Amino acid sequence: MADAIGLGASVAGLVSLGLQVAGGIGSYIDGVKARREELTVVSTGVRNMQSSINVLRNGMPGLSASNQAASGAATSAMKACEEELRSLADHLKDLVEFPAQEHGFKNSVQQQKKKLTYPFHRPSLNNLERRLDSANNVLQTAIQALELTVVSCIDNTVSVVDSKIDMGNERMLVLVSESKAINTSISAMQASLHTSNSMAHSIKQDLHTVLPQKEDIRDLTTATQRTMDLVVAGSEKADIQHHSVTTKLDMLLRMHGVLDSQSGNKLNEDR
Repeated sequence: MADAIGLGASVAGLVSLGLQVAGGIGSYIDGVKARREELTVVSTGVRNMQSSINVLRNGMPGLSASNQAASGAATSAMKACEEELRSLADHLKDLVEFPAQEHGFKNSVQQQKKKLTYPFHRPSLNNLERRLDSANNVLQTAIQALELTVVSCIDNTVSVVDSKIDMGNERMLVLVSESKAINTSISAMQASLHTSNSMAHSIKQDLHTVLPQKEDIRDLTTATQRTMDLVVAGSEKADIQHHSVTTKLDMLLRMHGVLDSQSGNKLNEDR
């Protein structure tokens, strides 16, 4: 950012100096009106200089706001152009009062008088033409260097944008892959849920089948328990009856033995 601002300041200074030089040459041309036809080359050179300065001046806002580092070639071109314009300005001091005074009525009258006395010398004019042509060439070089700087900045910006787009595409691919994995997991979960629902439905059907059987089993258990109770009761009753019969038989046997004994004794007596 500092480099871009520094280059912008250099361009601003160059524009200001160029405007002063162009104005000084214009004053010289106005001061030698009698030989105006011989100043065509100089007039054309001044117009070219003003056009180049306008290009630089119009390009300053975008350049000073740029966040890109200025190229060394552009900075060197600005310095060379400034040196050339200062050399041209020094040459103008020998021809006119440079820089011209612009304030005050008295100064204005003096400037008008001096314009009428500006010398016209072919060697001076030729030298001015050469220096003006050289300055215009350097200005064109500076403009081209700035254009290259701007193009380079644009290329860098495009490269950054392309890089961000590539990163965005890579992230998009990752998101698509993750989305597919999530969809696969969801499908697996849905399949598992379907299986669970099927198992739950099957268990529900089994419960509907088993529950009535459970009631039957419960009734059978109750009947069996009752039967066992009856069997136990019958067994106890049979034991009682058996004991009673056994007791009676024992009594009968004893009675039978007594009778046999008595019968035997009687037989012995009869004999």
